[in-house]
Amino acid sequence: FDQDIDLEMAELKFVLTPKSILTLMNYALTTFTDPAASEVPSDVLRHNEADVEDAPQKINMSMNLEGIIVVLNDDSIKLATLELSAAEIGLLLMPERMCVTAKLGGLQLTDEVNEGLSRDSVLRKLISMGGDEVVELTYKTFDDANNSNNYNSVLDYKTGSMNINFVDESINRILTYLAKFQKMKVLFDRAREAAYNQAGNIESVNNMKLNVLIKAPVIKFPKLVDPRKGIYDDITFYLGELFVENKFI
Repeated sequence: FDQDIDLEMAELKFVLTPKSILTLMNYALTTFTDPAASEVPSDVLRHNEADVEDAPQKINMSMNLEGIIVVLNDDSIKLATLELSAAEIGLLLMPERMCVTAKLGGLQLTDEVNEGLSRDSVLRKLISMGGDEVVELTYKTFDDANNSNNYNSVLDYKTGSMNINFVDESINRILTYLAKFQKMKVLFDRAREAAYNQAGNIESVNNMKLNVLIKAPVIKFPKLVDPRKGIYDDITFYLGELFVENKFI
C-alpha cells in the first residue's frame, strides 16, 4: 500500500446533525478537490486493478474502537442514541473506488424523545443485541469506467440475533430524519456539481445494491397501556431469518 494507517481509540462520540455534517462535507470537497484539474502521470493508473504491479495509489486504514456513540440530532432535537461497545473498521481507498468493512458489537438504539420512561423500557430500547453478537458490514463502490453492474455501490449487512421493538412514533421520527438527510445530500451534490459546470452528470445512475441478513430476529410491537406503571401489551414475532435485497430492472 502507498499509505498505511492504524488507529486505536478508546471511545468516539459525535452528534449527527444533517445540515452541519453536509456543510462540512461540501466545504471539504469544494476546497480540497478540483474536478477540472489536469491529469498527472499517476492518473493513467487509476482504473487498474488493486492487486497488479501497476496499480494506482492506495490507502489502507485500520481502526479499532472500544466504543462508539452516535447521537441523531434533528434541529436541536435529540431523537435517538446509537451505541456500539466495540468496532473494527477497515478502509481500502483508491482513486475511483473504495471498500469499507466493519465488525460492530453490542449495538443498541435508544429513543431519546420519550424521556418520561426508563431507558430500559421496551418503548425506548428500539434495537438491542447480545454481547456476543456482531454486525458485519461491507460497503463497496465501483469504478464507472469498467463497472458492468446496473448499480455503482453495494451494501452487505449481516448480523446475528437482534431484538427490535417496533414503536411506530419513534421509528417514524428516525425514518423521517434519515429521509431528510438523504434529500439534503442530493441538494448539496447538485449545487456542488452545478458550481463545477457538471450539470450533465446530475442525472447519472447512482443505485445502491442492498443485501441485508438478520439471523433469528425477535420483533416486538408494544403498545403502552399504563404509562405510570410501565404496563404495555405486545405482539412478538420470533423469526428464523430475515433477508432483504433489492434489484434494479
